Amino acid sequence: MASRARRPAAAIPIGATAALGYRLTFRGLGRWLVLTAAVQGAVAVVAAPLLLGLFQTVLGAAGIASLTTATAAELVAQPGALALLIVFLLVSVAALVVQSVVIAVAADAQQSDAEGRMPGARPVLLGVARRLHALARPSTLLLLPYLLLLAPLGHAALGSVLTRWIAVPGFISGELTKSAAGTAAWVAITIVLWYLNLRLVLTVPFLAVGGRTAPQAFRASWAATRWRSWRVVAILLAVIVPAVVALVVLGALAVGVTLVSDAVNTDASPVVAAIAFAVAEIGAFFVVGIAVVVQTQAFVRIVRLARAAWSGEPAAAALRLAPLAQRTSGDPGTGPLSEERSDESKGRPAAWATAAVAVGSLAAVVALAFAAVPTLDRYADGATLVIAHRGDTEQAVENTIPALEAAAAAGADVVEFDVQQTKDGDWVVMHDFDLLRLTGEPGAVKDMTLAEATALTVRADGHEARVPSMREWVHRAKELGMPLLIEIKPHGQETADYLETFYAILDAEGVTDESLYHSLSAEVVAGQTTMRPETAVGYIVPIALGGGAPGTPADFVVVEAFSYSDALRTALHDQGKGLLVWTVNDPAAMREYLRDGVDGIVTDHVPMLLAEQDAVADETGLAPKLLDALNRSITLW
Repeated sequence: MASRARRPAAAIPIGATAALGYRLTFRGLGRWLVLTAAVQGAVAVVAAPLLLGLFQTVLGAAGIASLTTATAAELVAQPGALALLIVFLLVSVAALVVQSVVIAVAADAQQSDAEGRMPGARPVLLGVARRLHALARPSTLLLLPYLLLLAPLGHAALGSVLTRWIAVPGFISGELTKSAAGTAAWVAITIVLWYLNLRLVLTVPFLAVGGRTAPQAFRASWAATRWRSWRVVAILLAVIVPAVVALVVLGALAVGVTLVSDAVNTDASPVVAAIAFAVAEIGAFFVVGIAVVVQTQAFVRIVRLARAAWSGEPAAAALRLAPLAQRTSGDPGTGPLSEERSDESKGRPAAWATAAVAVGSLAAVVALAFAAVPTLDRYADGATLVIAHRGDTEQAVENTIPALEAAAAAGADVVEFDVQQTKDGDWVVMHDFDLLRLTGEPGAVKDMTLAEATALTVRADGHEARVPSMREWVHRAKELGMPLLIEIKPHGQETADYLETFYAILDAEGVTDESLYHSLSAEVVAGQTTMRPETAVGYIVPIALGGGAPGTPADFVVVEAFSYSDALRTALHDQGKGLLVWTVNDPAAMREYLRDGVDGIVTDHVPMLLAEQDAVADETGLAPKLLDALNRSITLW
């Protein structure tokens, strides 16, 4: 069999493609605003709550409050819960596909019209129905890993609000980038993800208007972007940069109005800030929606050009192709839109739809404003603990005596550190199971005696120090008057009496009851709460999805910033349990958690967190809170 000839590369003119996207979008701006409100509104008001409720049903069927690394096995072991989880994933993909197909079908129809007129609602709905019916096949399941993992992680193009929460947890990237090799690996992974997304960015457009199945759409996108990825980047920048500018202007206007209110009439500021927040939110809703339309117009244009090129027709033929949704199996796809579409594009339906969007937007502003008042009018109570992660690692090597002393000098409320048991039953301060990163030599604490481990020198960022024993660390902390948060890191070869030997060191210094404890191991947490019930023990949960409080006998829960949510905080506080968040190194995130009233923030940057704590405590107006609220809620990804 002769090998299949490589398809000729489709032209991707940067300026013409981006310009066409803007020109057609703004030519039918009124109708696009209506369609954006309908599609994005359905996603926000219907799809998102539906998916959240479905996920809660999955958790309920598994008998768990949240999905964590510890409860994942319980969920998989329940056939009913596993079946519901599969349904949840399928519905998620369906929602993402429908959202994209609706806009792509409308853009395809508009581009086929000689005058660039927007189609009416009926042709779009019929076209979407036909495409979705054609995609109702097993091969469409290949979209699941792409839409739910690769696309959200790659951030190559504007995506959906449904997948904005999908990201690599900060503790993973944070630990990787603590070494040169890890940093190189992380950069390489990021570049590969981004490149794959660029090459596959046309998958959904080919699926929606290119007449492809999922496997064919993947191949078509890969072929269409061959040696042209940089052109896709340029087109995306032409869409994203103006959108960012528009969002910045919206935010600046909202904050500016609130600044004036803070200066003139502080009593009115809560209302002014709430209204400004609501208006900015609705404005951002439409800015992002229109940016997605422009992006889709550009992608559909590329798909049409590719179809023309691969069929051997001149590029101009792409402008004459009728919408895929209007073609029959024997129709070559040329000609204008149907009269039905043209007739419906005029008259009362459009006016009513526009009026409905206006009324809906006003109602949304009112609802958002009322919801924002209590949040914006909330002040931090100053009770949040500033916890130095492994000491002050900006001034010394983590988990060393100099790091402990630097954290105390910086003003931390608590110092967090890690301990492991040596092979002779003693304890040293060390986080890594493999010592290569800090010592430059392979080895493990579990294979060393106390003398061997404490003879090691650790180095990082131009600093060096000796590995301390737990006894040395605790004694020095007592001298400094520094409270401790201690994490036992079980390596699996601990002695049967490991907890007794652990507490013996603390008892000798008289700091057992005043110290805090936490661990990733549910077994360790259970042992600590049983052996010393009078102490405060926490359970570290790297990933917690669902918003419910994880089932644990611990007194507090420690979550990575990725898993933090208002629902989780409220659930824990309602149970009388505390909540710590780690590892928080971004100033905006610090302010968020301070205002939310979490019980402690674990950070690598103690001076920064202390400065933010002082700034939040000294706030008198609402403009800073509004700015942070907007940064938190308005995003392109």
